[in-house]
Amino acid sequence: MEYFEIDGGKKLFGSVRLSGAKNAVLPLLASSLLTDEKVVFHDCPRIADVDIMIDLIRSLGVKCYRDDRTIIKEGSVSEPVISKYYAAKMRASIFLLAPLLSRCKRVETSYPGGCDIGNRKINLHIENLKKMGASFVEKGCTISGKAQKLYGKNLALSFPSVGATETLIMASVLADGVTIIENVAREPEIDDLVDFLNSLGAKIFKLNESTLKIEGVKSLKGGVWTPVPDRIVGGTLMAFLASCGGELEISNFPEKLSHGFTSLLACDTCEITERYNVVKMEGLGQPVSFGNLKTSPYPGFATDMQAQILAVSCIADGRTAVEESIFENRFLIAPELAKMGADIVVDGREAIVNGVESLCGADVFAKDLRGGAGLCIAACQAAGKSRVYGVDFIDRGYENLDETLSLLGVRIKRKTAD
Repeated sequence: MEYFEIDGGKKLFGSVRLSGAKNAVLPLLASSLLTDEKVVFHDCPRIADVDIMIDLIRSLGVKCYRDDRTIIKEGSVSEPVISKYYAAKMRASIFLLAPLLSRCKRVETSYPGGCDIGNRKINLHIENLKKMGASFVEKGCTISGKAQKLYGKNLALSFPSVGATETLIMASVLADGVTIIENVAREPEIDDLVDFLNSLGAKIFKLNESTLKIEGVKSLKGGVWTPVPDRIVGGTLMAFLASCGGELEISNFPEKLSHGFTSLLACDTCEITERYNVVKMEGLGQPVSFGNLKTSPYPGFATDMQAQILAVSCIADGRTAVEESIFENRFLIAPELAKMGADIVVDGREAIVNGVESLCGADVFAKDLRGGAGLCIAACQAAGKSRVYGVDFIDRGYENLDETLSLLGVRIKRKTAD
């Protein structure tokens, strides 16, 4: 088992450039199966989840390979069966459901896995695909779907789920007729998927902020695309700086992606400027508490930043209360932070933190991707050495986080437990 050994107490100084977003690249790769032609994606992160998706697509008989940060997909699916191995490894395997139904008229998969952050149901995907003409049979953990043809329908999501929105966009692109999807997710990664598919010949129109109109087309062409930068990685780096202090420059970070984080961390915690897609930060001493926060769909406070902000709030001046409204099991970081001396109490879906002057190094265990990043933030600020286990979770969404932090001045080493 690998772990990060972190000797905390150092300020951060330096610059980082963001690469393409994990949450954009995964649905983009899945949507590339809607065409047999060559598709090239540039500036893709070298992280575990993206590599798993490449291997999954290969397992379907498609030629898909990486050349450093460029990913190339060529050819068509020969067998639309997602193995239990890949389904269990990654939640994003569900993104292949619609492209395989659309192109191959059938699909077989298992319930998707991923981080244990709560019950992430796929009913919104299945129910709406049924409305479009698909049928499904569940046997044990296996789901078999068929659709001789998908038809455009008027659909309304009961919750603005990112995954369900992406599934229905992909299902509608080649469907027969016009599809209207109401209450769609509004994340920048959704806009990126829409723009990419339109570049291949899709006809997707935004009627308003939460409604899409999709006119089905006969086929899509190939193309070249660069995904939107990873705003969650950017926000995580900002949280590191807010906790540890110092000076940090983050490039390839457009204001439309960074603004939600700058508004949270600016004023008395950090001095922040945004210009020409570059965020510059300077720590102003002990962070100020965040008051009452509640995770919510974009453009609200992102659930993918909740653990990182909890880590910062542990040494903030004052009380912070965070309500988690998206997932019911996303405070797994709390007992690990308590090991480091944090004053944190979890009551159902709310975590209450009273900031302390500093944390102490400890052995802690990441239970999910963003919680792992949060523990690294705490360890970088803490006095003494910490060992953060569960690096495999962190590697799923952060490219060589140890190397990035080391370049910024953090004393961190990747080691293997005996």
